[in-house]
Amino acid sequence: SASASTIFTIDKSGRMYTRMFDFEMYGACPGLHYTFEKIKQTDDPEQILTLFNAVRVLPLDEWKPQPAIVVSGQGAITTNISIHLTGKGNAARELRVQGKDSDGSYGYYYKPIFAADSRDWSFHETGETYDPDVEIARDAPHVLGRKLDKTYTGKLSQLLTPDLDVQLVDFNYYDTPAILRVTGFGATIDLKLFTFEAWSPTTQMKDAPELVGSVYGEPKELLGTLEIPEQYLQSKDKKVKTLVHAYFQKYNHVHQAFSISADDRTVKIHTRMIQKESTGYFDYSLKRPLDMTLTRELTPEDEAVAVQGGFMALANAPALILTDLPAHPSGKDYQKIVDATGRNEAVLKEIKRINRERKIAHLKSGLLSSLAVAVFYPVNTFISLIDLPEHSLLWGNLNLGGGIVFSKYAGMNMKLVFSSTADYKRAVKVLEDRVNGYKAITDAMKAGG
Repeated sequence: SASASTIFTIDKSGRMYTRMFDFEMYGACPGLHYTFEKIKQTDDPEQILTLFNAVRVLPLDEWKPQPAIVVSGQGAITTNISIHLTGKGNAARELRVQGKDSDGSYGYYYKPIFAADSRDWSFHETGETYDPDVEIARDAPHVLGRKLDKTYTGKLSQLLTPDLDVQLVDFNYYDTPAILRVTGFGATIDLKLFTFEAWSPTTQMKDAPELVGSVYGEPKELLGTLEIPEQYLQSKDKKVKTLVHAYFQKYNHVHQAFSISADDRTVKIHTRMIQKESTGYFDYSLKRPLDMTLTRELTPEDEAVAVQGGFMALANAPALILTDLPAHPSGKDYQKIVDATGRNEAVLKEIKRINRERKIAHLKSGLLSSLAVAVFYPVNTFISLIDLPEHSLLWGNLNLGGGIVFSKYAGMNMKLVFSSTADYKRAVKVLEDRVNGYKAITDAMKAGG
């Protein structure tokens, strides 16, 4: 359940968590100003209410565990939850969990969101009953889902400096941060890499969102900000100092300085040669770009997930596969095989039609993104020359991101115009092989009379 940007969740063992999180707050929104400095926010209502004047402090807090609800007697809790705004401010929210008290009366447990003790839960009787299936057993195990974080290994290169060994540890497309583990000059350091959605000038239509990031779908486009822990910035160790100063210090807390394209097998990370440092007048700097390519081996689980969505899910639909076909079909099986062949051919035709439509959509998006690239740089240069960013936070923050987001999506979309995803290619092959196999059977049956 959610109230504005505050999310409340419960699992089947009764564990509860809350978090404040949205696209605008967590660092991905173009035109807004973000900082990693722990500044005190203004109390001026006009400043707070002006969207582009507000400075948003990163990183956001992680998921906050909520104290357990202790039940006794006939008491119980359910997975039916809600969160309610009770006043002004982030603390003015109430959590509610439907259930029964120790006497078996129906109602809900409730407490303020920041109350941190199990004794803070109270019960309000309503008499409203619920489906017994949503009730949580007291001894219900805490079962985790499949692990989504991945670890990649590769190399980092920078002009005129030695290559480094790097690992991207605990990386996930929809969670942040990951750890960038770097080894060189006899030292190993762990840096934080915060990732954000790469906003696009077009609506990125995804017919198979479950395959974004899969090697069988389209890559996930992200932007990243590097954070160097203070222990490394203040280190007296010459090896650590060399590693930090030669490669990373110039990127510390530079918002969205890293461009990231990732899938389940490969993550590519690079920085720009010309980097806007602030909204100040023509505040650009020339940097030697960092380039990283990291890879991992696909697991059987990666493969299993890939066939559960997209075109492969259509190609493997049970209605298309004759599981009960005998080794030596007889005449009574003939029509059944012909009908299955027709169904497979129809799905194959539909998949090809959908793929053509996707290519047209990618072409439109790619052309618009390419136009945005062509327009952005001259316009950005002009607004920098007249010092508009200094007087407009919107323009100031837009020009910090540069045109990298436009070029990222232009490149990805145009690539998908001239090539098809591995998911599509696999599904077409599966269907064609099945159609050919069924036709071979019926041809042999006709030839044999």
